[in-house]
Amino acid sequence: MAQNKGSNVLIQQLLKAEEEADLVIKKAKDVRAKMLKEAEATATEELKIFRAKEKEHEIKRYKDLFKKNKDQVAQFIYDKVFKVDIDIPDCVQKYM
Repeated sequence: MAQNKGSNVLIQQLLKAEEEADLVIKKAKDVRAKMLKEAEATATEELKIFRAKEKEHEIKRYKDLFKKNKDQVAQFIYDKVFKVDIDIPDCVQKYM
């Protein structure tokens, strides 16, 4: 009987230890999940900031490119519209 009582005490201790271990594991999982959510939120915010900076940089690059090339492009368009070659090509003059 004493041995049976000692066994019950040991079984109760094991069950209690198992419950405590389950609680520790649950807490660890909860902390891990919370940390993952925080990390995801931080990463999302940093990504927004990064994309905004990249967008600003790209817009500035295109504006600079426009400023650099606008006179040349305007001159090119002007030349194509107003400086028309009115000479008749030699191959067409043969048939005239």
